[in-house]
Amino acid sequence: MVTNLANLQMVRVAELMEVPGICFVDGVDPGPEIIELATENHTLLMVSAVEYSRPAASFINSSSPTLEAGAGVTTWNSCPTT
Repeated sequence: MVTNLANLQMVRVAELMEVPGICFVDGVDPGPEIIELATENHTLLMVSAVEYSRPAASFINSSSPTLEAGAGVTTWNSCPTT
């Protein structure tokens, strides 16, 4: 899931949709409550400084393998070009 909304509802939606990870874009900082809930749900969190449209287009056009669910936050500063 790619979003610029950092709130607990995003983690809950990811869990309901069985999405293994959330990428917060536009430099959005997932607060400690979000990190804690994601850790409990084994949801991967990523943070990117790039704007929303660039990583979304890359994920849609990518043939990359699916992310596996895991706890923690990964900082992602650039986006692959296609």
